[in-house]
Amino acid sequence: MTLSVHILPETPSSPPVWVCAELRLINPLNHPSVKNRLNASYSLNGYLPEGRFDAVMVQRRGWPDLTLIRAQELVRTVRARGAKLIYDIDDDLLCAHPIPSVDAELASGRAVILFLAHEADLIISSTAPLAARMVTCPAPKRVWRNAIDERLLGKPAWTPLRPGKRQVVGYAGTQSHLRDLLSVTESLRGTLMERADRVGLDFMGTADVDHLKSLFGPLLTNAPRPITDYRSYLQTMQIKIRWDVAIAPLLDCAFNTSKSDIKFLEYASFGIPGVYSTSSAYEAVINGELGILAEHVDFGRAILDLLEAPERRRIIAQNAYDYVMQERTLANNSHELISIIETAL
Repeated sequence: MTLSVHILPETPSSPPVWVCAELRLINPLNHPSVKNRLNASYSLNGYLPEGRFDAVMVQRRGWPDLTLIRAQELVRTVRARGAKLIYDIDDDLLCAHPIPSVDAELASGRAVILFLAHEADLIISSTAPLAARMVTCPAPKRVWRNAIDERLLGKPAWTPLRPGKRQVVGYAGTQSHLRDLLSVTESLRGTLMERADRVGLDFMGTADVDHLKSLFGPLLTNAPRPITDYRSYLQTMQIKIRWDVAIAPLLDCAFNTSKSDIKFLEYASFGIPGVYSTSSAYEAVINGELGILAEHVDFGRAILDLLEAPERRRIIAQNAYDYVMQERTLANNSHELISIIETAL
């Protein structure tokens, strides 16, 4: 029997659709590999269409203007129509965020998050630590790891470094990841600053140009490129970006304990070798084979070692790309998500 599922993702009513909505629900549940098992629809404003649904999936805080009263009405409606409520979460939104302004924004939605999680018939999380954090909620918890949509990717362009060209180290992240970057800033400056004529730093998002200039001065190659929507970001990274090494630092804090390895999936799919924080988030990264794992104080040294070893970079990039294409695409993982949903029905 084909399941009928309606998705209420965390994203505004006007496009562009937010990354987590596409990454974890809209794209996986509308992937061609599962079209014979599930009919998935979604709305961006909390509207629940008429008709029969086996399940309604709500994500994170729901749509931006979702109030506790509206969430209670939604749950009553879902129950009255005989559908199951499935809750999806991919960050520990109940934990204090290291950036106070971000935490204040999260705090405004925590009552809704707690209510939806406690009312859910099934909770799906992106990592095992995050599932463990939801232990007070009565629903069964299942883990579905993030996977990359291979339909949005092209073959990486592994172009050899031209003699005399400045090498580029890149980092992609929204401004909510600024503290992660700050955790390795001293290591980057201490190791790379004296090589600023040969090595530069390039950023997607993260912070404004004046802040980055104050942190990295001559290492900064250009103003940070904005991250607008998921598909544009993927397209820009594949067409316009040529980083020699990419980095994914994670501040050692409670919020990051439940983080997933999406940065690894992205960098690997772009064909860029990465340096990642030694963290549970990157447990899939085999050190020296799929990437480099480093402590915060060692980030600069790890980057420099890779920059000085072009053949090692090529092998790591190829290995990581092959792993992601074979193990972590929607073509290979959407079926598992459908099977998890079926456990609630």
